[in-house]
Amino acid sequence: MSHIAAEIRRELDAARAKWGESFDFKMLEQSWGDTLTDAEMLEAVRRFQLSGRYLDCFLGFLQPADG
Repeated sequence: MSHIAAEIRRELDAARAKWGESFDFKMLEQSWGDTLTDAEMLEAVRRFQLSGRYLDCFLGFLQPADG
């Protein structure tokens, strides 16, 4: 497993712990490797952590991340 994949798995575990197995979480998780590259997924899951909403991840790609 690559370094970025391991980091994504850790972020997904943290998101699952915070937001549970919500519909938005499952959509995000299933997008990895399907519509999102590793780099996009890492950014998306970090953005997901802020709101627990999947759509916000995509809208966030239109704006620079804070911090």
